Amino acid sequence: MAASINGATANAATDFLSWGIDSARWLTEIKAEPWQTVAAGGYHVLVLTADGAVHAWGDNYYGQCNTPWLDDFVSIAAGRYHNLALRQGGAIVVWGDNSRGQCRAPTEEGFIAVGSGWWHCLAIQSDGTLAAWGWNERGQCNVPTGATFTAVCGGHSHSLALGEDGTIVAWGSNADGQCDVPAGDDFVGIAAGAYHSLGLRTDGSIVAWGRNDFGQCEVPAERDFEAIAAGACHNLALRCDGTVLAWGYNDYGQCDASVGDQVAVIAAGSYLSLGLADGFVQEMITLSPDPPEAPPAIDRMTKEEMSDRASTVDCAREQLEVVSMPEAAPTPTDALPAAPEVLAVDSAPLEDSSEALPQRAELRLASAAGESEAAGNPPAREPEAPRRALETASPDTGAPGKAPEQDRWARYHRAVRDVMGDAPVVLAICAGVGLGGVCVLLVLAGRVARILKVRRQQRQERSGEMLWTIMLEDDQRRLLAEPDDV
Repeated sequence: MAASINGATANAATDFLSWGIDSARWLTEIKAEPWQTVAAGGYHVLVLTADGAVHAWGDNYYGQCNTPWLDDFVSIAAGRYHNLALRQGGAIVVWGDNSRGQCRAPTEEGFIAVGSGWWHCLAIQSDGTLAAWGWNERGQCNVPTGATFTAVCGGHSHSLALGEDGTIVAWGSNADGQCDVPAGDDFVGIAAGAYHSLGLRTDGSIVAWGRNDFGQCEVPAERDFEAIAAGACHNLALRCDGTVLAWGYNDYGQCDASVGDQVAVIAAGSYLSLGLADGFVQEMITLSPDPPEAPPAIDRMTKEEMSDRASTVDCAREQLEVVSMPEAAPTPTDALPAAPEVLAVDSAPLEDSSEALPQRAELRLASAAGESEAAGNPPAREPEAPRRALETASPDTGAPGKAPEQDRWARYHRAVRDVMGDAPVVLAICAGVGLGGVCVLLVLAGRVARILKVRRQQRQERSGEMLWTIMLEDDQRRLLAEPDDV
């Protein structure tokens, strides 16, 4: 069960810590497993277990919580509404929102690290070079070359990479100075917020640059930090003694990091903060230098196995509904095995309705980004209050979009356009215009034919009357010219 720890929420069975917007929703009655690391997206949570499995829960509107049934993952990353997972051997799996092509991952293997921005994805190849795909309107996918990199991450429309030599490279939108990297070759960690960036130095100090409308770039003066993470407008820093410091935008409590001194892993979502306790984190899995053999086929799991394997209510419910037990031959009652204990699932909080969805806040960050690029120095603006219907910011225009329930046809049109381009729309318009023109021509032609027929009949009638008149006049003349008979 979930328990409160000084304003944060923790799971007693797993030592999983969560604080921020609607933090109680992220903690369900899940079965304890050895977790390796955790990541947070816009409104969902992603975890990697020590045996290589990936689980997710939270907002699943774009399918970002429908994790693949594989157990050879070694690294994860979460975008706004999509996820990335790196398999042993270097293959990348991406799922969730694909409105900007962020799920079109490279097919080759050999990658050693992955990272994500809001609507774009990043990866490091075995030779230290970078790859990127997804939304690229601000150049955030135009990766630099000529250097070897060890870590990569992204914000709303910019990207960061940590070089092997300790330097940081940034590219993409720089409207708020988020790409103005400070000089130095002593960096060991990076993190990217929506419109700001963080760097961790070897001496344990933190530097920040970019937008500072909520104090997210006012870093602490201490020099005892070993890890950093960035949300939309807030930051987390893990001290060497296991305590967590948070600062920046805190309207939803995402900076109330009173979680004790046993934290070993931290992660930040848009308005959510996460942590794993030290006793629960297992040894990290390392990449093998050679691609491993193909994993054996995954057999269909029984209900008892799914109960042991499930780590979220969403995953447990999906597995219990999908897997059906084969019908067995009748067995005597005394020979029947004991019924397996199945994980109890409370489906009440999973109703996909406006009442069951968490209250979710959406900063109009994209809109502010567009104004900042146009004006140069954008004014700081307060985020809007959370709404029942999730409002998404359009990455193209920065304007707030419609609620997902009202935007199904728009997303369908975008999906068709991404696959086939605008050709179907153009062809449909041309066909409609052509058909309409043909119909108009046929109507006009029939009208003209009727008019010509009437006029021809009128001419014939007039000609007949004239001929009859002429004949009468000739007869009269002949009668007048002939002499009278005596």
